[in-house]
Amino acid sequence: MGVVHSAYNYVFPPDPVEIYNPGLEDRINHANDAVESAFQDMSETFAAMKSLMRKTQSDWDTYSKPLAKSCQGIRKELVRLAHASPQCLDAQERILPLLFKKRAKTGGEIEGCARGDLPFAMVPSKCQCIAGNEAKGCDSEVDADHVLRCSHLRRRILPAMKLDQLYEGDGDCNISKEASFNKSLLQDEEPRDFEVRASMPTLPLDPLPKQDLRQRRAGFL
Repeated sequence: MGVVHSAYNYVFPPDPVEIYNPGLEDRINHANDAVESAFQDMSETFAAMKSLMRKTQSDWDTYSKPLAKSCQGIRKELVRLAHASPQCLDAQERILPLLFKKRAKTGGEIEGCARGDLPFAMVPSKCQCIAGNEAKGCDSEVDADHVLRCSHLRRRILPAMKLDQLYEGDGDCNISKEASFNKSLLQDEEPRDFEVRASMPTLPLDPLPKQDLRQRRAGFL
């Protein structure tokens, strides 16, 4: 129904927008409320993300230096062991047979070996030659009872520890852009440009046809 102006006794016609788009104002208010709610959620998520980033940086500052020190220390020891490998090999293949030959004549004990039945532990043991001839330098094909500790370390313990993996792939000491925790949290080519998608069909906001306006005005005069 139109609005009556008391001074001129004129009835204004109904709003054409409301006629052709009933409930438009309610839909606009609903859309605004939805946008406001989504914005508040986004703001809270952003604040939580910033808090996590600060905590991540704090953890890195706290633990990165001890980690770097440990990684450098392990590498330093591995390099030192590598440099001493020729001496260990000489002791195993040349010196130990000479000691067996000497013991065959004079008796006594030979220290410096490791228990072969414990391949992943360093347990000191006396050097034996049960399956060989000590007078010939212990010519046994099996040396499990007379492996020097330095040889046991290189043959069994270090390979089992797989320390080289610390510096490869996702190893604790291989922190680079290729590390898993440094990879992007989003998929490739994300985030993409935002696309506005209408959740409901848009109704036309065209004004009333002139003929209809004249007819409606005439009806209220």
